[in-house]
Amino acid sequence: GLAISASFATATRAPTALELFGDRAFLRGDTRLRPERAETFDLGATLRGRAGPVRGQAELRGFATFARDLIRYFRTSTFEAVPQNVDSATLVGGELGVNGSVTRHFHLTGALTVLETWTPYLGQTRRLPLRPGVTAYVRPSLRLFALGPLDRLELWADLLHVGASHWDPANTSALPARTRVGVGAALSTWGGRLRLDLAVRDLFDQRGTDLLGFPLPGRSFLVSLTLASD
Repeated sequence: GLAISASFATATRAPTALELFGDRAFLRGDTRLRPERAETFDLGATLRGRAGPVRGQAELRGFATFARDLIRYFRTSTFEAVPQNVDSATLVGGELGVNGSVTRHFHLTGALTVLETWTPYLGQTRRLPLRPGVTAYVRPSLRLFALGPLDRLELWADLLHVGASHWDPANTSALPARTRVGVGAALSTWGGRLRLDLAVRDLFDQRGTDLLGFPLPGRSFLVSLTLASD
């Protein structure tokens, strides 16, 4: 149940049309951008197992990227995001992913990413703009079967946390961390051909802002009806 993997990659990425020309709104383009070049190393381990009704998988991976002419965005005082080449940058981080279940009724999915960045022109204490140091997601769910006319009922909750980041190279202005909670239910019947999904996003109306500083919509509701034919 244990697998260990390692890889090395070298790549060149040309600027995208959006990075070159912008969107004529809040993303400004720059036709002088140079292609990114980078070497990446990663090492990971995946563990799978089962003990009675409990089964699951966990993957831990570390990575390091050494980039030249890295294209990164920074935010201006007029709430525009502008791309810019960074002569050299180092990005080091780790990722943890879990996926497990207890019987066929309880399921858990989660992911955690930790990232650190260094650039010679920013020094060792300042981070690349718009690069959160921590991102985490977790979703537990409960599944019930054959409940009267329902083939399956799934109840779930999820939590997304995005750590604080800075929007300027000098790291003088920060975007605060934000945590959003959601809940929902999925009901299916008629042999799985009819499905109703209900969800509430940002249950506690935390709102927060996106990476450009604009307010997020806050609490929102979703209803979806799916009908599949044979």
